[in-house]
Amino acid sequence: MLNRKRRYGEKGPRKWFNYAFILLFVLLAFWLILSLIQGANPMEVLQNAFTKEDKTELSQQEISLQKTIERQKIIIDSLQHRIDVMEGIDGLQKAKVNVSGSHLNVRKSASIAAPLAFKINAGKEVNILEYDENTYVLDGRTGQWCKIIYMGNEGWVWANYLEVIEE
Repeated sequence: MLNRKRRYGEKGPRKWFNYAFILLFVLLAFWLILSLIQGANPMEVLQNAFTKEDKTELSQQEISLQKTIERQKIIIDSLQHRIDVMEGIDGLQKAKVNVSGSHLNVRKSASIAAPLAFKINAGKEVNILEYDENTYVLDGRTGQWCKIIYMGNEGWVWANYLEVIEE
């Protein structure tokens, strides 16, 4: 009885194996199609299927961050407006950067040895805040240091490189 041949159409003991193979093939096809639809790596799709992240919470966090960024932009715009108003205050002298090179070095304090704060291109207008009380000689020329404000930034420049604009 053990060696008996099966007749055509007779169901054998391997029927479960065929169904398992078909089920495995369908799951694999579904997994690959899902990864194509999502445009993701199939392994990422598999990992996402087993994570317990709440997708609605993530989007709410993104919305909260966007609102925070918008509020900060409003604050920055307000501060920039205040700086613009401060630069236009009556009583401040205006001057034009007059150098032979392409830019003027602005220092953090009134000294040639002071660290560089920023640079201003030749021909730009600045507002003069104050002059240093002392007179110095630099490159054989007598002059003063001048504290200026340019685009909200303050620093010191050699006053001989500024041309005061008469209004």
